[in-house]
Amino acid sequence: MSSSKPARPGDWSLRRRLGLLTGGGAAALALGLGLMADLVLESRLRRDFDADLAEQARVIATLTERNGEELEFEAVGSALPEFQRARNPEYYEVWDGRGASWRTSPSLGDGEHLKRHGGNGTMPRLYNRRLPDGREGRYILLEFEPRYVVRDARGEEHYVDAESLPASRRTTMTLALARDVVDLRMAIGRVRAVLGGAAIAFVAGLIVVVRWAVSSTVAPIERLADRVAALEPGNLDGRVGTAGLPVEVTPLACRVDDLLERLKQALERERLFSSNVAHELRTPVAELRNLAEVAARWPGDTEAIRAFFGDVEHVAGQMEGLIANLLALARSEAGADALNPEEAILEDLTRGVWERLQARAAERGLSLDLQARGQGVLVTDVGMLRLILQNLLGNAIEYAPQGSAVACAVSVEEPGFRLSVSNPAPALRQEDVGRLFDRFWRKDEARGGGGQHAGLGLTLVRSLCSTLGYRVEPSLGADRVLSIQVSGPRVVSA
Repeated sequence: MSSSKPARPGDWSLRRRLGLLTGGGAAALALGLGLMADLVLESRLRRDFDADLAEQARVIATLTERNGEELEFEAVGSALPEFQRARNPEYYEVWDGRGASWRTSPSLGDGEHLKRHGGNGTMPRLYNRRLPDGREGRYILLEFEPRYVVRDARGEEHYVDAESLPASRRTTMTLALARDVVDLRMAIGRVRAVLGGAAIAFVAGLIVVVRWAVSSTVAPIERLADRVAALEPGNLDGRVGTAGLPVEVTPLACRVDDLLERLKQALERERLFSSNVAHELRTPVAELRNLAEVAARWPGDTEAIRAFFGDVEHVAGQMEGLIANLLALARSEAGADALNPEEAILEDLTRGVWERLQARAAERGLSLDLQARGQGVLVTDVGMLRLILQNLLGNAIEYAPQGSAVACAVSVEEPGFRLSVSNPAPALRQEDVGRLFDRFWRKDEARGGGGQHAGLGLTLVRSLCSTLGYRVEPSLGADRVLSIQVSGPRVVSA
């Protein structure tokens, strides 16, 4: 059973998001690296081109000699063929120290000259300018001194260092060398073609890898979705499980299983709750029916009719108490009751609740042993706290053995308060303590006194304590005395 649905425009897709982020990020990185490689390689090619141009200019400069007052150029025609070819030739021109054109390349026609670029110094000056035939070219302008030739006393010629000559015998010449940039641009174009092809191949491979990676990444989530979709609404025993799921998805599967378990427990509690409510109401309803049948048989018996209405009042009181507790529990668990904090003295509140229950306690021969320490004032929801006291004391009165005592200890000190209600419970066991707050739970032998309670009192106490931020803890001592302790802060905020 697949959980997938047709994608609608504007739907958020994890697969699409991963694909765009992963592919886009890798493509952007590849583009950046490609541009960087292009810049680096182009710069390297241009440097090599300029270095070759400068080297050629220095070679031509070394061909210039000064012998006495005469300047000589030792170029041999076949030695510099690049300046003599008819197609795409290179050019040079040499100017003497006075700025007069002294020598030009054979590629320059009669009256043609290269345009000089301003500058001085011995460092080469590189610039772009069109060649005499209109092609785009690269120029280098170089200032240099020719090689000096002197004759010794024997009439032999040899070269001397320019630094050893007086300034009057030295001269500075200028050389301009020009070459087209066709080969340079073709080399750059080839590099870019290779980089472009590599980029296309990379992107194509990247698309394949990203699709595979995204599919592999999303597959566990899709498997999880299929497992969730396969769960039947009426069967909460099924589980998603973590088999075959990566560690990143495992917590999600565990949370889903935990949710299913909680839903199952909640459904079981609701079923049990409905069953218990029906059971608790069936008995008083049956009693009312029997009383009505008896009254119908002897309508003229005044004493019987009076007793009948007394019994009806008693049964109605039981039903009213059950329904009131159910409503209070439902409102508390739903958080429907807003807190209304006001000041109260815990000892006075406890005595007031006991007085309301005094009649039932007297019927069972019970007494209250109230111990109070501290006279601090609580700021709390008095109605909820009174209901907590009423259920704790009422529970103790209902299930304590006849003729025993109910102990109540209250303490109001910084930073909070403590309230403990204790009564003998000879039939309770330690394993029963954990079930005291379950709905409708009663242990017949230990909590069966009188049958006035439906088993909701302590459940309501726990819910109200949770609303007020109090803690409630039951304990059963070795002497079989059950104590229920409530503690919390002195001030409750709305």
